[in-house]
Amino acid sequence: MAEKRQYQRFDVKQDVFVYHGVSKYEGRLENISCSGALIVLPIIPELMEPGDMCHLAFTANPEAILCGCTVVHLVSSRIGLQFIETTATA
Repeated sequence: MAEKRQYQRFDVKQDVFVYHGVSKYEGRLENISCSGALIVLPIIPELMEPGDMCHLAFTANPEAILCGCTVVHLVSSRIGLQFIETTATA
């Protein structure tokens, strides 16, 4: 089966924060592309569902880059995010 993705994925293991509503979750980035990322969270937030807005930040410097995202899919402990905006402050 041919790959249908527009952008190449890169395997990157990095601790991240996912902000959803007023909650903050610690997770792990598994892979990333120009259009989105795959995140593993220990526990999927009960109220999170596809179409929800959230933000992704890298724990090394969470104030430096904050990515606005849309939740694309939730499977087991994995969350697929599509980037919609990125704010760089550093």
